[in-house]
Amino acid sequence: MKTRSFLFVLAKISVISTMIFSGWLYIFCQEVRPPIKKGIPKGSKIIDGDILVAEDFHPKVATAWKVSFWPNGVVPYFWGESVSEDEKPKMWAAMREWEHVANIDFQEYEGTPAVTDYFIRIESGDKNHSYVGRIYMAHELMIANWDDKYKICHELGHALGFYHEQSRADRDNYVTIVEENIQPGEFDPNFIIPDDVNSYGPYDFKSVMHYNQCEFNVCEPHWCMPCADGVYRPSIRVKPGYEQWQDTIGQRNYLSFWDKRVMSFLYSQSSWIFFDVAGGYKDTDFPEGSFLYPYTSFNQDMAATVPEGGVAWIQPGSYASAGVYSRAMRIIAPLGGVILR
Repeated sequence: MKTRSFLFVLAKISVISTMIFSGWLYIFCQEVRPPIKKGIPKGSKIIDGDILVAEDFHPKVATAWKVSFWPNGVVPYFWGESVSEDEKPKMWAAMREWEHVANIDFQEYEGTPAVTDYFIRIESGDKNHSYVGRIYMAHELMIANWDDKYKICHELGHALGFYHEQSRADRDNYVTIVEENIQPGEFDPNFIIPDDVNSYGPYDFKSVMHYNQCEFNVCEPHWCMPCADGVYRPSIRVKPGYEQWQDTIGQRNYLSFWDKRVMSFLYSQSSWIFFDVAGGYKDTDFPEGSFLYPYTSFNQDMAATVPEGGVAWIQPGSYASAGVYSRAMRIIAPLGGVILR
């Protein structure tokens, strides 16, 4: 918690002063703010521009990219000493963006967290960065751009379990990473496609989690296009047929439809049950019928798991579902391509 320290000195003196009344000097000092936190946590390193990982992280290890999500959507957090009182409402505003679209509840930690607890420690620093998902003990989330709500949303997206959109396995069908326009030594690990990162829905050029078209390009720190010499050198170029999204990728003005939809699935309402004939992600850390561990059939028995008035979210495929259904529910196929026979 940031402390407010005001120094007040009253002294009998007759030398140079800032405010003197009847021979008495009053000295008022401005608020003393803890120093801005810099660097990255000990034992960690940065990949993908703003993602914190352990120093021994290796991208080709199968389990390296596995995400742990926050149980029941409850995310405890507390403020590092570097965060000012003026910055806290800005973080709260970004938290509300995610809370409004998913079953997420950011809860300020009461007291001092134990070393064995899971929580996010929010810091003010010279960079934006975060771990991905819930990690053991202190999860540091650092913000530099406090006046940009959706850059804060981006880092919170990581903390909730999102990787970057352009890290998807199908990325190369939609964008080209222009290696010759990327600063030397920055292609790996900032543009790699992980071996074991799940994605859902269509490729989302509008995602708040997508890189900017200029990310790590050789024009930095000029950043804007074109470069200082007038030449256009994007590090990411959209594929033919998608040119209308070239200037959209990397937007930080809103959460896209699919940002909201996928987050609402990961942290879903208790009345939502998921079905995927293809098996989905089959993450057994989650209850059966959840987005990450869906039922593989939709029939009378499985439909009975949907609460009265709830929603059955069904992924593409053909389901043997003939029967009599007497429970009121909504059936939604968010990606289409569903046959109930």
